[in-house]
Amino acid sequence: TGVQTCALPISTPTAELPKTLEEFKKRMPIIKENAQIREANEKGSFPELARLLSLSENPAVKRIGELALGISSKIKLHRPGNLGLGVLGRYRYADDSIQMAKSAAGDEHTNAHETLHALISKAQRYPTERQKPIAEKIENAGGNAQPLIDSLINFRSTIDNISVDLLKKGMPASIA
Repeated sequence: TGVQTCALPISTPTAELPKTLEEFKKRMPIIKENAQIREANEKGSFPELARLLSLSENPAVKRIGELALGISSKIKLHRPGNLGLGVLGRYRYADDSIQMAKSAAGDEHTNAHETLHALISKAQRYPTERQKPIAEKIENAGGNAQPLIDSLINFRSTIDNISVDLLKKGMPASIA
């Protein structure tokens, strides 16, 4: 039928928006130092990182982890290193790899952020059955879908560059 289904459960969102910052933080906890996530980074085990993210109490991080379980064998996780001033992690499109800064190797948010880059990159390069008709319409009309795909990738890169600039100007990593 052309409808794509997902075997993973989809979390039901809370009915009301949080009324205070404290309420938001309670609903979306950020773990800055998770020893198990740090250990997965030290081992270079992306499947383990995806599994641990999928167990997060933060619903956004949890969902990213659940989605990452499906691509866990396709992403390389390099051991943490020194990535440069203000850089907490990076996803490399060229070799489908993630590397965290030593200081951020246990940070759930930053690991989820880089994992999301990997998920988006995979989705852009390998359209799902649901996305294929869009690319086919462009191709059948005599066009080339690749420029659209490339512009989506460039858009993501631009957002990354803005985040790095904001970090360099002192904005906290949890916001940038």
